[in-house]
Amino acid sequence: MGISTRGIYGLSALYYILLNSQTQAVQASEIAKAIDVPQNYLEQLLFVLRNKGYLISVRGPKGGYKLAEETENKSLQELLDILEGNWLKQIETKSPALNLFWKETQGKIRSAYNLTLKDLLKYEEAVSHKNMYYI
Repeated sequence: MGISTRGIYGLSALYYILLNSQTQAVQASEIAKAIDVPQNYLEQLLFVLRNKGYLISVRGPKGGYKLAEETENKSLQELLDILEGNWLKQIETKSPALNLFWKETQGKIRSAYNLTLKDLLKYEEAVSHKNMYYI
């Protein structure tokens, strides 16, 4: 059970695109620089997300990536499933009490990742309010 750089960078890229693609597509080189990831690695992740229908690629001089319709309303759990595969593995032990513990714990984790990509914008608001200076 864990999230690798694949999931971290993939979600970071999707979030960056959400924040920056309202008017035009965002180029992979811009995303890579902004989230500090090698562009070749990022392009592999973007390819997977595009093939699964979460991104649209736009060709041309102002080309790049945009979120596909409804991607912003997808849960983080669903997006991580695409990027990571089965990242929240079922744990089985010989102890019924521990099995119950693991089942409850994983339920809480799933609940935490039920936020949508768009729901992450509330954290953006919290950070921007925190950085405001008043005179």
